[in-house]
Parts: sequence; C-alpha cells; structure tokens
Amino acid sequence: MRIKAHNNSDDRETLAGLFRKTAQGTRVCVPVFGTGLNLQAATMEGYKNRDDWWGLLVKIGKRINISEEQLQTYSTSNLALWETMLCNWAEKMDVYPYQAEGQLQKFVCEELKKQEEECRHFGLYRDVARAGFEDIISLNFDRRIAMSCESSKFVSGPSPCPHGSHGESMFRHSTVSSTDGVTTRIWYPHGDVKKAATIKLGVRKYGFYIGIFRERLRKLGNSWRYKPNSRQINAGKGRSSLYDAPTWFDLILHRPLVFVGCGLLADEWPLWWLLRTRGVKRHATPPTYYITIRKPGDLSPPHFHLLPGMRVVSFESPQELWDTFLGWISHEQ
Repeated sequence: MRIKAHNNSDDRETLAGLFRKTAQGTRVCVPVFGTGLNLQAATMEGYKNRDDWWGLLVKIGKRINISEEQLQTYSTSNLALWETMLCNWAEKMDVYPYQAEGQLQKFVCEELKKQEEECRHFGLYRDVARAGFEDIISLNFDRRIAMSCESSKFVSGPSPCPHGSHGESMFRHSTVSSTDGVTTRIWYPHGDVKKAATIKLGVRKYGFYIGIFRERLRKLGNSWRYKPNSRQINAGKGRSSLYDAPTWFDLILHRPLVFVGCGLLADEWPLWWLLRTRGVKRHATPPTYYITIRKPGDLSPPHFHLLPGMRVVSFESPQELWDTFLGWISHEQ
C-alpha cells in the first residue's frame, strides 16, 4: 500500500514553527540528520570526495577483490548488501563472521575519521551546531557537526554502561556550547567512530539493539542479561536509578522530531520499532516530520503508513529543501 505525502502550506508553516526560538533561546524540535547532511555540506563547499554508503562499500569490496561492477549485481537493500559483504569478508579473511564484523567496524571508522578531518570545517556543520537546538540526533557515525566547533566535548556516558557493551551508544554524545549560553547535545544512536565497537550495522547488531530498547522501556536493569559483578553493583549504589544518565532514547519517545537528509529506509528497523513504540505508548504523540525531495506521483514509502502521525513535507529539489532549512535555523524568532 502506498500513501500520499502530506504536503500543504499548513504542514510547512507548522514545521517552520517548530524551528522558531523560544524565550530561552532554544528551538523546540529535535532534528535528526542522515547522510544527506554530509552530501549537502560537501556540495556547498565544492568538495568532490562526497562520501556515501555506496562509496564505502566499494572500498570494502576492493579489500576482498570484489569489483564495483560485481557489487552492483548484489541486492539493492542496504542491509542485505552489508550482510553479503560481511560474509564475503569472513571467507576471504578466513575468520568467523563475528570477527569479520569487528574488522569491518574498524575499517568503517578508519575511513570516516579521514573524512572527519577533511570536512570538519564545512560551514553547514557549524550552522547546525550553532543554531540553538538543545539536542541533535545524528544517524551518521562521524562527529563532524560537533567537530566544526572548538567548544565541543565528547561524553562517553556512565562506566560501566548500565546496558552492557551493546548499549553504550545510548549514552555517548558530544556537547557544543554557543556564545549565547545554549549547550547543544549531539547524539549518535548508530554509534560513533571514536569507538569502533559502538558501530551499529547489520542484523546481528540491530538484534542486540532491540533487546536494549526493550530493557530500557521496561527498566529491567542489567540483571536479566547476566549477574552483575561487584564493580557494577558498587557503581549503582547511591543512585536512584540506573537510568539517571541522559540518553537520546527519551528524545525519540517524547520530543518533536524532524528528519532531515535521512533515507529512513525499511532497513532501519530498530529505528522504526522505536518510532512505532512512540506512537503506541503515548496518547498525545509529539509531531514527527520527514523532509524529503518530491518524487514522481508524490508518494511516500509504504512503511511510512505504519507510523500514524508521520507528516511528509517534500520539496522540488535538494537546493530548495536546504535553502528552506537554513532559512528556518537562521531566524532568531
């Protein structure tokens, strides 16, 4: 089933309102950025080395003698393609699949760290970082938004992690302080290149993540996974809850979200699981907007129909989309 995208003047006006600054100098919504942010930042700077998912897979393929032409014959699903590359890597390197996964995580981090250093000065990242958002969610593994500002700091979260090693990325984020006193937190739900083990890619990692989400929702604590050691028990003493540390999880459930430069494919099933939970658990769900480029027939993907309240606002071109977005975050009121 395909549904028509909601795209009228009322939607766009309401969306613009979510970007207006409050009396405290902050903006109401939580923007969620994907690869589109990096592509646009590169376009604005005239940067030719436009890293993207496909380019990364091509580099992986070269390491295990898979040509780009051969890669094009594989599945078009990003998730299935990653799993295929992982299996090929395990076979070529003569390692177990879980070891291949760890090696690929490190490979991804090495490549993206190079991109961080080359692109951290791009103006779009700095504009976003200084726009006055209290929180930003980045579905990218890189930290370019934060690194565009000298005031950025990285927060690793509680140690030991209340959710175990698979839950570390629930807490990891960067902070950026602006001259007007607003501190912005930039979250990395899919993990970050500062620690390769936090990277979330593939069915196995996604499966672990769903378990962490359920643990968080039900406040099960870590005892359901394993018996806590003495260090973990002592770490919990004197605290009212294992869940005191800030995390992006609560933002997804309770704050207005605006997805910008995100594909939001059905492959992202942990994220869609959370968005569905957001709609089911709350009687008054905050608005969720998806900003995209108008497609033939102005139809949104079928899986969007599974999320009641998702509003799709489309634009005629990437230029119109980003010009409008920059206009919203440049307004002080």
